Amino acid sequence: MKNFIIIILMMLITYCLISSEGLNSAASVLRNDGEISVVYDIIKQHAVDKWVDDHEMIVYTINNQCRSYLDLWGNVNVEADYEILHKAILKWSHDGYLDYNLKVYIEDSKLLHCDWEMVEYNFNNQKSAKGRY
Repeated sequence: MKNFIIIILMMLITYCLISSEGLNSAASVLRNDGEISVVYDIIKQHAVDKWVDDHEMIVYTINNQCRSYLDLWGNVNVEADYEILHKAILKWSHDGYLDYNLKVYIEDSKLLHCDWEMVEYNFNNQKSAKGRY
């Protein structure tokens, strides 16, 4: 019986270690790509500022923000959708970064400080609603 309990405990520990969440592929891409790693750094900074020592939520936030960033910039036609994208970025700028985002938006979108999940959500909803009335 003792051996059975030890085996069950070892299986449970192994499962927990294997299933613990780390960075997803989007976060890994941003983190490891020298040209856009600054995006990961900004996202991480805001996640840590928000969640302090809740490491699970920090990882969750980083993963979702990175996925949204890559999905958004991979699917947007900046010239055709400029106005909608610009409004979404300004609407979802992090507190204290609105003026900064206004300055750097045209120069370098990698330096923006905003909630990329909400930018993507707002952008997609506005784009799909455009012209439907």
